[in-house]
Amino acid sequence: MPPEQPPRNPVKPARLLFVGGLNWYPNRDAIHYFLDEVWPLIKGRAQEISVDIIGKFPSKKIRQYADSDKRIKVHGFVDDISVFYESASIYICPIRDGGGTKLKVLDALAHRLPLVADRIACEGLDIIDGFHALLSRDSQDMAEKILYLLQNSHTAQQLQENGYGLVVGKYDFSLIGKKLSDLYISMAKSTKGLLKN
Repeated sequence: MPPEQPPRNPVKPARLLFVGGLNWYPNRDAIHYFLDEVWPLIKGRAQEISVDIIGKFPSKKIRQYADSDKRIKVHGFVDDISVFYESASIYICPIRDGGGTKLKVLDALAHRLPLVADRIACEGLDIIDGFHALLSRDSQDMAEKILYLLQNSHTAQQLQENGYGLVVGKYDFSLIGKKLSDLYISMAKSTKGLLKN
């Protein structure tokens, strides 16, 4: 079951969050892409914005970005990420590789964070663009959607509630566990019938 999250103010402070091991290529590529192509489009238009990057083994390039811009905070591995989820206003997922289990997307939605993600990052999940999250086509689109959410609290709140509802209603581990258990029981019964014949 996702952690029960109280409704939150999605717009203040203007803090973006990404969580993921940075030794894994899709995560590292995503942050390089974000810092190279998206961050320059938003940092001058939202003076108070900052980004928290959580994940072990940040690259030299990521650390250099943080050294040159105090609004980029690279935390490496942290024992408790709940404080970062609680203080973030938007979860970003600029992953452009279709592999993986998409758990970071589900975690963000389970924490009632409005999500801005590359379309590829959400492939395989029943996420409706504009209803559960905002999905971007390119760096310009991602930047515009982040800025839009920072200025439109009603839309941000709708996304976080709809996203949370999706996780609870479709991806909760107890629901998935029951489906898997039912499948195993059905298979066992079928196999038992075959053995009798």
